[in-house]
Amino acid sequence: MKRLDRYILSEMVWPFVGGLATFVVLITGHMLFLAIEVIVEHHVPLGGVLRYIAYQVPGAAVMSLPVASLLASALALNRLAADHELPAVRTAGVSMARLMAPATAMGLIATAATLWLHADLAPRAQQAADQLLRNIVLQQRSLSFQPQRFIDTGRGVHFYAETVDNRHDALGSVYAFVVRDDAPPLLYWAADARFGATSLTARHPRAYLLTSSGQLSTMEAGQLEVNLSQIRPSARYPSRQMQAETFSELWRRIADSTPNGAPPNRQALLELHCRVAMAGACLVFALLSGPVALRFGRGQSLVGVLVTILVVFIYYVIMVWLRMLGNAGYLPLAVAAHGQNAVLAAVALLGIWRQR
Repeated sequence: MKRLDRYILSEMVWPFVGGLATFVVLITGHMLFLAIEVIVEHHVPLGGVLRYIAYQVPGAAVMSLPVASLLASALALNRLAADHELPAVRTAGVSMARLMAPATAMGLIATAATLWLHADLAPRAQQAADQLLRNIVLQQRSLSFQPQRFIDTGRGVHFYAETVDNRHDALGSVYAFVVRDDAPPLLYWAADARFGATSLTARHPRAYLLTSSGQLSTMEAGQLEVNLSQIRPSARYPSRQMQAETFSELWRRIADSTPNGAPPNRQALLELHCRVAMAGACLVFALLSGPVALRFGRGQSLVGVLVTILVVFIYYVIMVWLRMLGNAGYLPLAVAAHGQNAVLAAVALLGIWRQR
């Protein structure tokens, strides 16, 4: 039996490595494709952009490991079925559950790797990517500002500029919406705003204030200044605050949100559950690949592999949908994070049992 396990595992190793590398390149390549326009328009140094893309590799690996597990298991078992080796193995008394042992081992290894990446390395890489992007923004100050688009500065101030002059480091016809917790919001307007070394300054803006009686008053202000280092990454490179936190940072956030028995931070708990669910998907996919590949992978056909890839697509769609519902409070955390895994695991175990 050990020889059979080694044989099946040898058939899985290179598809696993190749699948992982392929999907990581596709995901990071997509990020590079999105960055091309920024490089050309704003003359961003290529080295900085490539470093930013490199920081996305751990996160891309997290997304790719479940698919690589499925692809490796499906191809190995499809090879057994297509070469008519499966009947000989089954005739020798090997049960379907025993045949799935190498795929299970592969899924467990991928699960452990995903947990390790998601616990520390991938969040820290995302933090480094966000910091690198802020440094690029400071070097290319107009990079964060697009004409006729809102920009969130991260300090309760939202900017809107009619024009962006990259040559003179200036914005034209600038609006600034200031959200205040203890007072009505303010609206500033300035004919232009100039970039400094690390700041954006609008001189002599006109302020519009809605009074408690519902009247609109105006006044002239001295200047409005915003620290560019606090500007959040642009929409092209969205910041994902909780996804850039390690397990320990998420646990600290949860602990800080529960003083005196208060309910824990739901978003942080959901993020933790989803990370564990993503790791568990490696094992679920590995188990599912067996019944699907053996059911359709006959006669030198890759239909079984194609079906498993279709299952991956459906899985990720359902995963995103359930997470959105869980984040909005419509579903319990366990269902929102692990529901898709539970369903596919039941289908996989049923398929293994039926082909026993």
